Amino acid sequence: MRFIKHLTTWLLLLTVITASGVVSAKVASGSQNLSGTPHQENVAANALMHLAKIDFSYDDASGFPLAAKRGTETIQRAMSRGELEAIQNSGVLSRGGRPGPHFVSDAVNSTANRARQRLALPGSPEVRVTMDVPKGVFSSPSKVKPKFNMPGGGMERTAPGHLDIPATIRRVDGL
Repeated sequence: MRFIKHLTTWLLLLTVITASGVVSAKVASGSQNLSGTPHQENVAANALMHLAKIDFSYDDASGFPLAAKRGTETIQRAMSRGELEAIQNSGVLSRGGRPGPHFVSDAVNSTANRARQRLALPGSPEVRVTMDVPKGVFSSPSKVKPKFNMPGGGMERTAPGHLDIPATIRRVDGL
């Protein structure tokens, strides 16, 4: 059983590398990076560094990595009311099969426009949700790069998008 769990961890790592589209190589002329966009590189690098830090012990009942053995932490996410409803109904932060990492922050701005600018969001969020998640699932904070004609500059944390992360909603603020 442990072999299968370790194999799953390595397959997860391989999936992150493959899905990111980032390939680095060392050649005579120096390091070469063959990738799609700088944003993909940053997300992939953060995901890989994060995976290296996670304690991949597993809950035998659910198969979910138990970084949660270390307790919970409080994070915030700017989102639509539809995303909020999905979390309320399921109890998990989920990408719903969509590709890409989970994005959260330790502190989201209190107005929709400012949150959109600082987090470089494609549209205006409707709510700021404060929730508890298993500690150690999300990366360390990193600065948001400009995207979607937004300046960025806020702080974001990421987690691999294939995870359904247990979440307990503590507070919802309209933006």
